[in-house]
Amino acid sequence: MRLSVIITGYTKRPFIKEAILSVLNQTLKKDRYEIIFVKNYEDREIDQWLNSKGLKNITVSDTSLGGKIRIGVQESSGDVLSLLEDDDQFYPSKLEQVQKVFQNKSIGYFHNNYSFFYDNMEITNNVSQEGIMLLAWKADNLLNLKTLNQALKMGISFNNSCISLRRELLESFSQKLTGYTVSVDYAIFFLTLNASLQRNYGLALSTGQLTRYRISPLKEKRNVEDLYLSRLIEGLKTLKMLIEQLSSTELKSYLDYTYHRSKLILNILREDTRGTQLATLETCLKLLKKPMFIDHLSSSEPNYKFILAGLTSLTIRSYVKKMLLKRWEKFYDNNY
Repeated sequence: MRLSVIITGYTKRPFIKEAILSVLNQTLKKDRYEIIFVKNYEDREIDQWLNSKGLKNITVSDTSLGGKIRIGVQESSGDVLSLLEDDDQFYPSKLEQVQKVFQNKSIGYFHNNYSFFYDNMEITNNVSQEGIMLLAWKADNLLNLKTLNQALKMGISFNNSCISLRRELLESFSQKLTGYTVSVDYAIFFLTLNASLQRNYGLALSTGQLTRYRISPLKEKRNVEDLYLSRLIEGLKTLKMLIEQLSSTELKSYLDYTYHRSKLILNILREDTRGTQLATLETCLKLLKKPMFIDHLSSSEPNYKFILAGLTSLTIRSYVKKMLLKRWEKFYDNNY
């Protein structure tokens, strides 16, 4: 079995070499894996350094994360593909653990746990680098809402740098990722799950922290409201694509409610007009069909709480908007 690591680069960031070195310094033998670096900019110094390491270095015009992943898949030759964004890092035993997991031929997708770090300071305590399998599901078992929410709550779809999957799965849908940058990790999970239903692959989740997830410096943060709005808008585009592309009616239904919950939040945050008020009411009526529905993508709150927030926003919108932004800021501080 041969592995390919697809590293995606976005803008000239100072920690690109750190990410690449973390993949070069693996306990797995060098002849067992290859590294493909896909970026959307020219940098002579980085290019020379990459060439000196003997890595495959590709520059593309596509700025989207999904587009770079697609190119990486095309340029790779591995049976199993591991993803890494240029601001994150792998622990030394990452690829060795990935190889062990995929020796089980029934596993098609693997998600490992991660630790947080800022610059060179580790934030998560008691870091375990061993990929101890915690849970594995047959694809059809994840069509059960309770089971799917359990897996999502445990983070099975979060962070591209924690995701590894079989080549045939990612190849089957990589074209669909082109043009998308926000929620690409969620898209990969759901498209993999959809493809695994047809190929009888299982999906696995590990407690082992094999990835270092970088917390963004405060100076890189944008205005919270602008950031929230931009991510919501782009995230909705990704969700809409998934709803259109998935063949499973159960997954389409799940994501349809997720889409409308996110759309309701967007309506509340946007400028208060008669049009947004009408859109808020329409979305509330759609969510009312399943008042107890819960998903772990937009929130762990049931639909009726979204409906309550939407209706309340029609009279005291500024208060509801303030509370939503406060919750988002807390989430952003904990995860970015």
